[in-house]
Amino acid sequence: MDNLKANMKRVCLPLLFVAAMLGSLRLCAAYKWTSMDKDVNGNVGGLVLNQDNCGQLIDKFLTGLNLDSTQRSFVLRSLEPLGDQVVHRVTASEIIGLNNSGVNALKVNNYELAIEKFETAIKLDPGYDLAAMNLAIAHNNYGLQLRNEPAAALKEFHQALFLNRTNPTTMQNVEAIIKMMGKDPQNFAHRVELGDHEQSERDFVGAFMEYRAALQLKGDSLIKAKLHEVYRKLNPTDKAMAKAASTAYGATDQQD
Repeated sequence: MDNLKANMKRVCLPLLFVAAMLGSLRLCAAYKWTSMDKDVNGNVGGLVLNQDNCGQLIDKFLTGLNLDSTQRSFVLRSLEPLGDQVVHRVTASEIIGLNNSGVNALKVNNYELAIEKFETAIKLDPGYDLAAMNLAIAHNNYGLQLRNEPAAALKEFHQALFLNRTNPTTMQNVEAIIKMMGKDPQNFAHRVELGDHEQSERDFVGAFMEYRAALQLKGDSLIKAKLHEVYRKLNPTDKAMAKAASTAYGATDQQD
């Protein structure tokens, strides 16, 4: 039990408090990739946990969780104050650095690395809409790079469109790659077929986008039910990224 407590202190505390306390960065950006983002003081969103504030911060955090009394007691027993020891510190400059690294990767067409950097930044700060916008761009450009592999390209375009559902460039890219696959993007049955295929591959973002496109062509209660079904299957990270991007782009149709 002592080892378990020690491990929780080392591992869980940073994760809990970074997620709970990290400030949201609201920044502007233009299409294409954004200019480098700069942090003024390098310490916004930083957290230092010490003996004076440990109990107060833990209690405040746990209040927002749906824990039963047993779970809460276990967590509180495990998260004992650690004296003056600094447990973790995450700064806005670190998150901004991830975004900037992603921008640099975009500039040299290293889209896989760019996607990794932007996704990490958003996981640390789900409200970081600048990184979400860049992530959409990275997926779109990666799709273009993969255009000789239509199925792989379509997957990237789906990701880009999921993040920015009104971008005309990505919409055109989706239609063009579907035509390369021998299907008609304006055909309801073809879009449903693509959605069914993506769902069978457990690509729920792709399935969501194809069912959504099919419903824009024709209303259908069965396909609407499938749309809601795959949305429920989306992982929380995808939903968080889409939410951050919708804030940046002013979109409102998270689920349709």
